[in-house]
Amino acid sequence: MKNMLPTNGYDIRIKLSYEFNDFLNGFGIYEDSGTFGSILSPNNTSRFELDLNKAWLLSKDDSPKVSLLSSTSLGYISKDNIDDFFYFFGGGMPGLKGYTYYDESLKGSKKILQSFYLRTPIFKESSIPILSSYFKHLTFGLVLQTGNIYTGDTLKIEDFKTSTGIEFRLFGYNVYSYPLAITYEYHIAEQESDGKHYFKILFDFQ
Repeated sequence: MKNMLPTNGYDIRIKLSYEFNDFLNGFGIYEDSGTFGSILSPNNTSRFELDLNKAWLLSKDDSPKVSLLSSTSLGYISKDNIDDFFYFFGGGMPGLKGYTYYDESLKGSKKILQSFYLRTPIFKESSIPILSSYFKHLTFGLVLQTGNIYTGDTLKIEDFKTSTGIEFRLFGYNVYSYPLAITYEYHIAEQESDGKHYFKILFDFQ
């Protein structure tokens, strides 16, 4: 239940790298050999990424548990003048979930994303049979996300995009006693009427 409804602690992940990227830039004749082939151009760059998650318990001991999870994701690429294939993309499952992953308005060399998950259990420590599985915990969550992916030196407050959603997380065991987790999410981007659905199933995890 601790992983289903995190109530305390934090985790931080930092990635610092330098990439040697040769990317296709058309076709032509190689002057040294006189042969025809693909022309590769260098897109080398350094990359920095930081992901920070922090959880709090908001309710008292005698109240139903309510937890708040803050998830911050920052990124920086040292060069703007590289092919956008190497840019950050800020939609979809790893980004603002109300947008598609390759959304043209959410790509660039700099990333700042902030997500908040407010979760509470619907039931816990149960044994509910469904088909060949038994489910112990179910949580419901509200999700608020904001941020942007951009190039250049400045990002204005009015440039921030938002996405809101709901989340259901179900945990149990199948007939062979293997752990089973199911997550369903529905997210809507700002000023959009149609949302995005996400469905995940995880088997036999630790």
